[in-house]
Amino acid sequence: MRIARVQVHNYNSFNDCVPVELNEKLSLILGKNESGKTSFLRALGSFDANYKYAPEELCTYSKSRRDLDAKRLTPDNLEVISITFVVEPRDVSSLKAIHESLSGVKEFEITKHFSGRRVVSGDAYQKARDSLDREITAKWETTRREVAGFLSACKEGSVLHEKLAPIESQLTPLDPLKMKPELFATSLAIVQAALQALPVEGDLATKKTLLEASFKESSGEVAELVGKRMIRPSKVIEALPRFIYFSSVDQLEDKVLISALNKEPDKYKTLTNLLKLVNLDVTTLASADVYERRRMTRNASVFVTGLVNESWRQEKVQVNLAVDGDNLIISVEDDTGAIDPPSRRSQGFQYFLSFYVNLMVGSRGELQNTVLLLDDPGVYLHADGQKDLLATLEKLASTNQILVATHSPFLVDPQRLERILIAEKRPDGVGSSLTKDFHKSVFDALQAVRAAVGMTLGSSLFFNKTNFLIEGPSDRWILEGFATACSRANTTDFRLADAAFVAVGGAEKMSYFVQLLSIEGLSFACLLDHDTEGRKARSKLVEEFAVPAQRAITLAELCGAGADCEIEDLIDEEFYLAAVNRTYAAVVPAERQFPEITLELINPYPGLRVRKYERYSRENDFGSFDKEAVAREIHNMVTAEGFKLQDCPGARDRFTQLLKLLKLAVDTPRALPAKAP
Repeated sequence: MRIARVQVHNYNSFNDCVPVELNEKLSLILGKNESGKTSFLRALGSFDANYKYAPEELCTYSKSRRDLDAKRLTPDNLEVISITFVVEPRDVSSLKAIHESLSGVKEFEITKHFSGRRVVSGDAYQKARDSLDREITAKWETTRREVAGFLSACKEGSVLHEKLAPIESQLTPLDPLKMKPELFATSLAIVQAALQALPVEGDLATKKTLLEASFKESSGEVAELVGKRMIRPSKVIEALPRFIYFSSVDQLEDKVLISALNKEPDKYKTLTNLLKLVNLDVTTLASADVYERRRMTRNASVFVTGLVNESWRQEKVQVNLAVDGDNLIISVEDDTGAIDPPSRRSQGFQYFLSFYVNLMVGSRGELQNTVLLLDDPGVYLHADGQKDLLATLEKLASTNQILVATHSPFLVDPQRLERILIAEKRPDGVGSSLTKDFHKSVFDALQAVRAAVGMTLGSSLFFNKTNFLIEGPSDRWILEGFATACSRANTTDFRLADAAFVAVGGAEKMSYFVQLLSIEGLSFACLLDHDTEGRKARSKLVEEFAVPAQRAITLAELCGAGADCEIEDLIDEEFYLAAVNRTYAAVVPAERQFPEITLELINPYPGLRVRKYERYSRENDFGSFDKEAVAREIHNMVTAEGFKLQDCPGARDRFTQLLKLLKLAVDTPRALPAKAP
């Protein structure tokens, strides 16, 4: 399972923050010192079953803490952390083994209390529990009626009333949903023994024999279901991922006695993990002769060197393992020929090597199905080393969910800003909270984000240009192409040399870049598709960020308010079709014999232009439709010598109008960035 949402209550600086959503793979927590970054990671780490809370961990200004001190609240009822887990495909079989009704549950909410008690809840889980309760009730009612019917038959003209009464007195109050499983099972055994002892003859004896067999089977099924009902929450909890908090790692030793390593492997955890990483068995190493030891350590050295150099790109290094007597020796050689023990290498390299070894081994074995909580990793690393660390974390995130608390801009991927969470601590008893809307954060908390995105901005020379924020790279190819063509045809005075089209990665990310560019004092305007996401993003820009309406443009200005459209819909359909045919004729292998597409084949499909081609490509086994490749081809076509814009009259008129709107937009006075709430 993976974490979808987290809410921390009454823990350290967290009083009662709102739930926050986590990225399914890697989340970055940014914020000032003492804002709650470490407290949030530690709160998640405390979710593990073996963690016991200490009174000093409770939030000092929490009402729940005061209620606990005054005994108005018990530790069993004081919530500390609530986590919503999403069920992944690999979890379905294990949940189904707990009970069939759980196979359809998509998520669980689990709350850990100050006492350590963990409670499973959630609508889907409750429905599954209700389903099991109905199954238990139905089976028990059927069993109870069978016994009651037999007892009724025994009463007719019988003198067995005094022997029947104890059975009825045991049977009537039995409630499998209210009784503890042990007491219910004991009561069933009493009823069964009493039935066996009934002195009946003739037909009743035959019926009794059949009833005893039926009662034993059906009551056993009910008892088993009751047992499952009681243990099911604990079984769900057993399927949860583990949480491991890293604030430091054990440094790799320079040398260790093989006999000591063999005797106490846990004492030398990083070296033990290094040997696991290279599949070198220390017991075999201890008993091998000198030549076999040399062969084993040489192969291990080659293997670990290859792995480390995949991730450490500051310089080429060779990590050597060797045996001298009973000593296992580690050394590192660089491209200057210097050979040193790990302890004489830079602190940054020591950290990276030890961190890499422990996490790579863990992700393959003991850290499977684990949430990794990393507190300020890479603090000793140079900027390039931190980028290498980020690449390593990306690898680990394929098998483990990772949360990283950091101040570093070099762990922020400007193309993945949705990963960011901002930690803030507010006064007057409010305490710490986390938010995904980093663009609403206080200025200081944005420093790492601004630095990360600023490097991209600066490298593209955007500081000296007017920035037009657009949704994706295909928009940029088309806009730059038609801006060039319109300029050559003298239909616009828009100067492409003074402009930068910045693809932000989707309409939902537009507000991130608006805030960042506003803070840097850069000139910008926004261009959005006229679709659901585009309209939603425009409303957010105008209403929450005080962006003037003229500077938040949607293609409704050109397509009309009644119909959705994307930038591809501004191009004449025959011209776009020609670009598609040229693109695919160049990339589809000759043996596939790419058939030329016609409008008669495309137009029957519903939706916007790109959606039509996507459907056609999928249904005709051409894979996914590459609209960016088509956009590049359009750029090449309209910027080629000899291209005549009048041959594309619809696009000429629409792009001339669009470029005019963009130019007018940046002449509109810029509003100040929206203030954080």
